[in-house]
Amino acid sequence: MEPAKPNSTIDDLFNHPERFLPSVSVKCAIFSFQAGELLVLLLKPSNTSRWALPGGLIYNDEDIDDAVKRVLYDSTLLNDLFFKPFDAFGKVNRQGNQSLQAHHEDSVADLMTKRYITIGYYALVEFQKVISMNNDISLEYSWYRLNEIPDLICDHNQIIEKALQTLHYHIHYQPICYNLLPVKFPLRDLQVIYETILGRHFDRANFQRTMLATNTLERQDKHYSGKSHRAPFLYSFRKNEYFTSLKEAMNRVR
Repeated sequence: MEPAKPNSTIDDLFNHPERFLPSVSVKCAIFSFQAGELLVLLLKPSNTSRWALPGGLIYNDEDIDDAVKRVLYDSTLLNDLFFKPFDAFGKVNRQGNQSLQAHHEDSVADLMTKRYITIGYYALVEFQKVISMNNDISLEYSWYRLNEIPDLICDHNQIIEKALQTLHYHIHYQPICYNLLPVKFPLRDLQVIYETILGRHFDRANFQRTMLATNTLERQDKHYSGKSHRAPFLYSFRKNEYFTSLKEAMNRVR
């Protein structure tokens, strides 16, 4: 299924809310890596000063994964991003953004502010590939460092926390680093991703020795930045070996 065009989804939301599955939505924690920092993509809806995770409703005739692909495309203009579900959110007192209620017609306000069961997904994207976009619903998109995430609407802060907890486990058997890094990267960037997600520091020499011993990395040319310090070598993943290693790790945890 091709992702729906953003404007067509918005038109349906305002003119045909009956086309959406009632009380079920998806939210996407979209992570990327840039300048030594793990980032998450947030948007600020119109008529509110608070930020939120990208997400959306599900069409009655739409698979859930297709709804996620549509949300990811609306947010990044990219298809085929790596994504995984990680949890459902549906506490009794969970509601949508009440601040939007006064700014829309009754049918739309009811759709946007009622209690929802939300399925959380995380997605990973190489930073240089992303083209964030605005549309009639979203006033602004922005990347946030993990330690600078503001107070988000509803329970979106908790959704991000749960997504990061999931990455903590998935990094050992899902292609997390493969989807965050460019084709060529310094080992330092790989180490920072592991340290950020696992919440611990690694000795540089020991980390490099351990990673190179897996035979999943191939050394490339040096990276010259124009600075006076010694240029580091760049590395790339040996794709077959890397995915074989992840598969073996997956089998060990089953």
